[in-house]
Parts: sequence; C-alpha cells; structure tokens
Amino acid sequence: LTGALIAANCAVYVAQMMTGDKLMVLGAKVNAAIIAGGYYRLLTPVFLHGSFMHLAVNCLSLWNLGRTTEKMFGKKRMLAVYFLAGIAGNLMSFAMSPYPAVGASGAIFGLMGAMVEFGLRNEKLLGNQYGSFMSTLLMNAGINFAFGMTPGSRVDNFGHLGGFLGGLVISFLVGPRYKTIGYDRSGRQQLVDEPLYKSLLKKFSGRD
Repeated sequence: LTGALIAANCAVYVAQMMTGDKLMVLGAKVNAAIIAGGYYRLLTPVFLHGSFMHLAVNCLSLWNLGRTTEKMFGKKRMLAVYFLAGIAGNLMSFAMSPYPAVGASGAIFGLMGAMVEFGLRNEKLLGNQYGSFMSTLLMNAGINFAFGMTPGSRVDNFGHLGGFLGGLVISFLVGPRYKTIGYDRSGRQQLVDEPLYKSLLKKFSGRD
C-alpha cells in the first residue's frame, strides 16, 4: 500500500508536468475556492506537489514511515489515517492560513501522529524498544516543525499540525488496541486487537 501511494503521488506529479499549472489550479487548497463550494480541495492537495524536491522529500518520508504504520495498523486502517489526517491538515490550514497549499506532508504527519498515539498506548507491548521508538518519532516531528518556522520557509506548519493532531485522534478511535487474553505454554502473552470503535459498537449494540 505504501508503494502504491508513492506511485500515485509520482503519477500525479508527471500529470502536473504534462498539463502545466492546470492541476494545481484545479486541486490546490485555495480558501476562496473552498468557501465557494470546492470542498474536494480539502483532499486533492494530498496528491499535488510544488516541485520535484517537494515530491521527493515527501515520498522518502512516506516510504520510511508508511511501511511501519502499515505493518502496525494494517492496510485499511493505515489508509484511513492517511487520508483523514490529510483532510484534517487541510482543514486547519484553511482555518489558519490564507495561502494556497499542496502536498502529502499533512497526511504523512498524520501517520506520525498515529504512531505516537500507538506508542503511548502500547508502551508495555513495545518493551525495551519504547524509548527509541518514541524518541525517533518525536525528533522527526520536531525537526520538521522547526524547519517550517525558519524565516523564508514556505512550509505550511498549520497543515502539518492539523495532520498530526488528526492522526492522533483517528488512531485513538481505530488504531490497534491490544488486550491480554491469556498466556501460552511458554509464558508469552496472547493478545487480541480490539480498537475503541469496535468496543463502542459492542457496547451500543448490547453485545458482550
């Protein structure tokens, strides 16, 4: 799935090069266009990029982070986090920034936020790897936010922050939530994954 998302980003960028500025005009986050009813612009910027370097950095970040998220969350939940966090990032950018914006970085920050939430909730499961796992995620987030604060930077930190917070919330609702249901003969824990949304569905449907 991670490879497919990278391929989609690259294919759209090739289409951008072939059509000039048409796709950017049609799909970028432009506040006035969203107010006028172009709500699709909360999603389409996730596939658009302003330069080859912009595309390359995001694809590298997605390759490094996406594979881990895909492994931990599974394809469907990883995809849900990616796109919903991308929308959340564009919503915050719409609310806080008057400037046009494009890029997958809000969605990628959403994956980062989801993995931070996963780590905080599953500290015991990660064991000795917990410290390095969390420090790596938080360091990467901090570096990217700090880069966006440098003078002259055109990075949309509101989009990043919205994506990160969106990833946290979405992971809290649908992310892996492991419960110990017993132990095997060797003493290893037997785990079941019951995300919050499934627990809530059980509760409100009256099932145990």
